[in-house]
Order: sequence, then structure tokens, then C-alpha cells
Amino acid sequence: MTERQHKIALFLSSILLFIALFVLILFVIPKLSQLRELSNRVQDKKIEYQQGVSDIQSIASLTGLINQYKQQADALKVALPASSEAEDALSQLDAICRISNLAITSADVQSDEKGNLIVDLSTKGSYESTISLLGKLKDNLRPVKISSLSMTKADGEILSDFSLDFLYFSPNTNDNPQGDK
Repeated sequence: MTERQHKIALFLSSILLFIALFVLILFVIPKLSQLRELSNRVQDKKIEYQQGVSDIQSIASLTGLINQYKQQADALKVALPASSEAEDALSQLDAICRISNLAITSADVQSDEKGNLIVDLSTKGSYESTISLLGKLKDNLRPVKISSLSMTKADGEILSDFSLDFLYFSPNTNDNPQGDK
């Protein structure tokens, strides 16, 4: 190769190198920066996705808590209803007496001056059944105050007279729940 051919080859290779650098600067480097930008976006989306998953899990957990609190509120409505609800009190007493093997001989429902439900209940059964009734009244979901109790024995059975106060929650008064303080 002659010196002239050598210079031409060197010149052509320099131009090709310059063109390659020009193409690199003009096309490849912007694409690399776009790739970096897209990579950053992907990372941001991953973080956003993880935050969304965390939020969904938190919402599911809170929904479970809300349902649990609703059930507790429903139980509280039974324990301290907003009105005297005589029918519910009588059906609770009937169920407790049946479970305790006591027969209800009479039941009278009244309200006192504070609006509490007073049930005068007479039962007939064994002494053990009467004691069972007292224990079940103590454990009843709705609070029951025994105002008076008398027991007599007749014909081998215990006749019991109860005066029971069923309290209720009245949100419009200042002495909540209703009853003696």
C-alpha cells in the first residue's frame, strides 16, 4: 500500500469514525436516556403498585374490623336496647325459664317513673331450677336487676316471685343507662 492509499484509508476511517460518533450522539445516547427515564418510571410504578397493594390490605383489614364492631354493636343493642322492648324481655325470660326447667305461672309488665321495664314474674319448679334461673339471669346478655325475690315451698315445689328491672339505653336523657345510680 502506498502512502497515498494509506492517507486515504486513514481519512476514510476517520470519517467513518466521525459518522459513527455522530450517529452515536444523535441516536443512541438519546435512546439510552429514554431507557433510563423509562426504567425510573417502571420503578415508580412498582412503588405505586406496592403502595396500592398495601392500601388494599389495609382496607380489607379495616373492613374486617368494621364488621366485627358492627356485630359488637348489634350485641350491645340486645344488651341495652334503646327502648324497653317488653316482648324481647318476656321471650328472654321464657327461654331462660324453659332452660332452667321452671314453669312461669304469671308475668306482669310495667314501667317505673324512669321508664325502666319492670317484670313481676312468678315461677314454679324445684329449688335447683330456681337457683339455675338466678345464675342465668346473672349471665344474661341484657342486664337484669332483681329488685325483690320471695320463695315458698308448696306441694314439694318452690313457688318463686321475682320483681325484675330490665334497663334500657335512652340516648335523649342524661341518666344513661336508665336505672338507679
